[in-house]
Amino acid sequence: MIRNLTLDEETALASGLALARELIGAPPPWRFEQVQGLYDTLLAAPAWEEGKIAAGLAFGCLMRGSMPLNWLRIEDEYGSETCLMSPTHEVHCAPISVIGKRLGRSEAVDIESLCGTIVERMREMESDAAPRKAAGEP
Repeated sequence: MIRNLTLDEETALASGLALARELIGAPPPWRFEQVQGLYDTLLAAPAWEEGKIAAGLAFGCLMRGSMPLNWLRIEDEYGSETCLMSPTHEVHCAPISVIGKRLGRSEAVDIESLCGTIVERMREMESDAAPRKAAGEP
């Protein structure tokens, strides 16, 4: 199910972005090297959940700078997560999971390359995906 964020989820999104701003030391819009620096710093503390979320949200902001995407909540067989979705097609990405899983594996990542790869794949998927209904529509 796809739906708009609740007030509590919007507050959590804002809090995660505020933490990212604090950790990066600058307000958005962020540059790739700033989010890379945050990611690399968090490699030393991959179990810090709030840090993973902040880094995932910052990564999501980079994606939003590359293509039109909206923050929505997606619930599926894997759980519920704040994700980014195309405003026009049924195509989404879970940037918190993308970054969190890689940090959890202590994986060295090139943030700019990863972002480019995901955005390119999402654009390809848009050409094959069904037009998106408004959040909450059956």
